[in-house]
Amino acid sequence: MPIAPREEEESGDEDDTTTRDYSLSATEIKELDLLTRDIVRILNRYAEERVATQSRSNSRPATPDGLTVPWICAAAAVWI
Repeated sequence: MPIAPREEEESGDEDDTTTRDYSLSATEIKELDLLTRDIVRILNRYAEERVATQSRSNSRPATPDGLTVPWICAAAAVWI
């Protein structure tokens, strides 16, 4: 992979007033476009799967998490 001019090490010989061109090359623009399209496609699929999962009815009640059950039991024992 060739190194773009903006990625080269500074030699120290250049004048500080020189402006540098940090614009992307045509290849970099194409690669960035392909990468962003892939990311959008992945996110869209993820969103579709979430909607499909949320729309399914659950046949059993939700399982309580392990942190709240002991607290409820301890609180009930105190009040009894």
